[in-house]
Amino acid sequence: MPKGELEEGDDLFETAKREFIEETGLPISGEFFSLSPLKQPSGKVVYAWAVKGDLNVTAISSNLFSMEWPPASGITRQFPEIDKDEWFNIRSAMQKLLPGQRPFLKELLEHLEHNLPTSMPSDVSSIKQGSGGRKPD
Repeated sequence: MPKGELEEGDDLFETAKREFIEETGLPISGEFFSLSPLKQPSGKVVYAWAVKGDLNVTAISSNLFSMEWPPASGITRQFPEIDKDEWFNIRSAMQKLLPGQRPFLKELLEHLEHNLPTSMPSDVSSIKQGSGGRKPD
């Protein structure tokens, strides 16, 4: 899930869209669905939105971040925010999400169950997730 820090006075929704664009290099638009904020085990509150769209994962162009690597080496290197981007079925997405963020997926699935046209198959859901912010191997 693209994520970022809020500055005082920032709009949550506009920040979420900006972070998505920064981390994927792709525009984001459509009818957004606000998910319930989740308090993480660390105490941090995470806000998320879902949007229906058609995202070509081969078109993703991640921005870079800098960090000291290897740790305590004094060497600063740059790494992509997202090291891999792909589609997952629901079971795999649930395993890949952080435990404190899994309720977002559960809420989205409940929303879709109540709002999908009756002609849609019940197993149409795939979830998009980037593996952002991982330390290099």
